[in-house]
Amino acid sequence: VIVIIVSVILLFFFVFSFSSNREAGESYEASSFLQAVLQYTSSCESRSEFLSVGDLIVSCYREERCLNSEEYSCDVLNQTLDSLVSESWLVGAERPVKGYKLEATAPDKTILSIRAGNETSRYKGAQQPLPVAEAGIRVYFTAYYAE
Repeated sequence: VIVIIVSVILLFFFVFSFSSNREAGESYEASSFLQAVLQYTSSCESRSEFLSVGDLIVSCYREERCLNSEEYSCDVLNQTLDSLVSESWLVGAERPVKGYKLEATAPDKTILSIRAGNETSRYKGAQQPLPVAEAGIRVYFTAYYAE
């Protein structure tokens, strides 16, 4: 009788812990995607080198222009990230991913916000601080799944 009670308690514990991990929280897939995106080389040049998306976010925060095209870094950032995210995370009623949100924020403003599809209560996400001490910039990515 004691073995059965302990077994039921352990079964309940395992079911509860596995189901809560699937519903929301940090995701290896989202974290890997965010890391790859931040390392992606953009078409914006600054001081004779092309900026990574991470550096481009900082350049956008500082309201700088790209040297090679005179475009605003924020315009290049929006175009680059919109393309990367929409091609990587296909959203739709027939797909498991129902929506996504990518944001870059500093304490004093939102630098970037890209959204598509619908937000649901079942999601996985990741966040990454950028190594710019004076800005305190953080990048967040969340993918929303079918319920």
